[in-house]
Order: sequence, then C-alpha cells, then structure tokens
Amino acid sequence: MRVKREATNGRSWQTNGGGVAWQQQRKKIDLDQHKGRGLRYYLHMDKATAQRFIQTAHDRAWATLRTLYGRRVGEKPTIELNTRLRTTAARAWLSDNKIDVNYKLLCEFPEHIAKDTIPHECAHFVASRMWGEDDHGKPWKEIMVAMGLPADRCHTLVQQMGVRQRAKEAGIELPKTITLADGRVVDTMDAILKITGLA
Repeated sequence: MRVKREATNGRSWQTNGGGVAWQQQRKKIDLDQHKGRGLRYYLHMDKATAQRFIQTAHDRAWATLRTLYGRRVGEKPTIELNTRLRTTAARAWLSDNKIDVNYKLLCEFPEHIAKDTIPHECAHFVASRMWGEDDHGKPWKEIMVAMGLPADRCHTLVQQMGVRQRAKEAGIELPKTITLADGRVVDTMDAILKITGLA
C-alpha cells in the first residue's frame, strides 16, 4: 500500500488505495485555541483525532463537575463516537455509563459539541446519581447553570447544517456574526433560524 502525504494550508492529506483522509499535524488539542475560522481545521477529522478531541472535552467537563460536586459525581462515564446518530448530537446511556457522540455533527460543529453538548450529557449522569433525575428537570438545569452553560434541552445544529448547505450551493459565504440595525452583534445562524422559525 502506497502512502502519499502533501502539506496543504497547515494540513496534510494521506491516500491509502484511493481514499483520502485529512490528518491533524498538531499533536496537542486545545479547545480554547480554536475559535471562528480556526474551527475549519477540524472539519475533516479522522476518527482517531475526533476520539481524542471528545475525550479532552469530556475530561474537562468531568473535572468541572468534580470540582463543583466532589466525589458524589461518581465514576466518569466512557465516551465514544457514533456514526449511526443522525439528528441527536449526543446521547447519555445512564445504565451503560457511556456517552455516544454524533461523528458527523462533531466534524461540523466541534466547538459546540465540546463546550455545550458533552457537558450537557455529563450533567445527566450527575443529576441521575445525586437526585435520581434522568430528564431535563430542575436538578439537571441547576447543574448546567452551575457549570456556566445554558440549560437548553435541544440543539439547532441539524437546521444550521441545512442553512449552510443551501448557502454553499448558492455560492454564498455566511459571516460568523451580523450587526443589526440597533447596533447589536448577533450570531448569523441564530438570526437566520429565528427569522425562518427553525429555532
């Protein structure tokens, strides 16, 4: 099997018998370092890189919960990629002590998955173990607020993917933020989804 590598814009590609997989050149994954356009770096994560990425986010979320609630949080659940999930960003399996993360949505929205979705799922384990609550009830919401995160039950990532795809097909590059007439700067996707009623 012949392997070819070529550097392109800080990334390298490798072909193995015709298949192409983007490979990360940096060894250390720092979640805080990748904002805005830097996230495009992760859009084609191979599964090994994606697994390290979600493990890093999971370790941070669990460390935050352990700082807030001590040993009462119990054993840290395992975290895995799931290529079969379609619209669910991630799923907490309380009985199996495991979190599944949507691989496709992770590649499109790594910052959201790392900073919102994974802590969201970790909060389910703490709410279940400490209060017997396995839904998005008051204990879960309090945990999310204690972590400094919005207590949102659902995400709009699938709708955002649809908007991005239609814009791309039309040859339009959407900016990250837009300025409204009253001077407020808002996230472009949030604005589009509210206007169209998809949010």
